[in-house]
Amino acid sequence: MKKTGVVLVSFHTPEETLSCARMYAAMQSICRIVIVDNDSTEDTRYAFSRLTDSKIDILFQKENLGYSRGNNIGIKHLIENYKVEYIVVSNSDVSVTQECLDCCIGVLKNHNDIGAVAPTMKDPHNDSYSCRCIDLGYLRVLIRIIVSETFLDKHTERYCKMKDNLIYQSFLPGSLFIATSNALVKCKGFDEEIFLYREEEILGKRMLASGYKEAIVKNFSFIHHHNYKLENAKTKFNRLKLALQSECVYFKKYIKSKSVQLIYLYCAHKLYLYSRYLGWVLRDFMNSNHHNKHNR
Repeated sequence: MKKTGVVLVSFHTPEETLSCARMYAAMQSICRIVIVDNDSTEDTRYAFSRLTDSKIDILFQKENLGYSRGNNIGIKHLIENYKVEYIVVSNSDVSVTQECLDCCIGVLKNHNDIGAVAPTMKDPHNDSYSCRCIDLGYLRVLIRIIVSETFLDKHTERYCKMKDNLIYQSFLPGSLFIATSNALVKCKGFDEEIFLYREEEILGKRMLASGYKEAIVKNFSFIHHHNYKLENAKTKFNRLKLALQSECVYFKKYIKSKSVQLIYLYCAHKLYLYSRYLGWVLRDFMNSNHHNKHNR
């Protein structure tokens, strides 16, 4: 039987991470879970010390190495110590079934040209996220100033390439996907120049350059419990700002942008960032007024 391992990167969320690790440990098809605890403190070490499951390894890190580097450490640990052939890269705030993972692994077994797959991602309300037809490039950077990425993907999803319940994508959701260890080794894993966000787009580029495709398995799904709609404007602004910094690495390093293109990118990023921030501030203000009226 081919071995499957799981990587969980934790940053000051020990209880959530432990709950997720136990979910995976209960699955017979998972042989090992490795938790990479970024910026370990006495509190997180104590929380993890209560874990007794023999299927789970914990790697404590003295500093916050970021999501990309943390995942690479976990991937290397699984391959070198347990010779796993499939690796689940997962956030801690997800729910997924063994049947779903087994189906995804079956796809990888039957398609040598596919390096990674993911189930369809759903939000806490069980609504599916749309797949992406328009890749991250200069056109998308321009269009999303006018309409949201959610709106864009929803209205272009039908043009995605699909075959045998597989929707081929340029990248997979970073919250959960399954890859072959061979593909991860060949593409050298995540780009450690990326601290957080857009790492999945870059991994998709690295996979493609190494001869592998990525796909969404349409008839299976998982739930990502993070509710982005509940975040306030400041939180969304800071998250988007960090994501756009990662995008700059993507365009410089993988799209090979020239000076003029980088100027266009800089202007488009600023317009996108502050137009979205203005919209979020107005939405927060309206929601606050609505809440106050109901509490009178």
